[in-house]
Amino acid sequence: MFSISIIFGEALDLKNGPYILVKAPADFPGKKYRGVYAYEHTVIWWLHTKIIPPEGYQIHHKNECRTDNRFENLEMVFKTTHMKLHRAAKPCAFTLLICAHCNKPFQLESRRYREKKKLGQEYFHCSRVCQTRNQRNIIKLNHMKQAA
Repeated sequence: MFSISIIFGEALDLKNGPYILVKAPADFPGKKYRGVYAYEHTVIWWLHTKIIPPEGYQIHHKNECRTDNRFENLEMVFKTTHMKLHRAAKPCAFTLLICAHCNKPFQLESRRYREKKKLGQEYFHCSRVCQTRNQRNIIKLNHMKQAA
């Protein structure tokens, strides 16, 4: 696979998440990390087009492989379009839950369910209305316990 580090004669193995960081050319106008490194896909795009993605645009890897930085595999897209492309590629999984207030079954995106469980959330509700009513009931019970 083509690597820009070969062009500049320096073998680098730096990563920021799944993306490869390379030593940017001296005349590279884009964002640099530590004043030296840039994302390989952004540098390659700039070398071929002399364009740095303007505000609101991102470089997309057409084949979804974030280390395949061949120019043919890159395209500049608007940020919201980029998000839609990745969302379409990964359909959401859902978890079936029972509302803690009304006992109706409802679905919650599995990713959100895991995040909330990790943060310590125990009770889940089908709507904000049920959540509010349940909270009011808990407050009433606490007041009754204190009064007794």
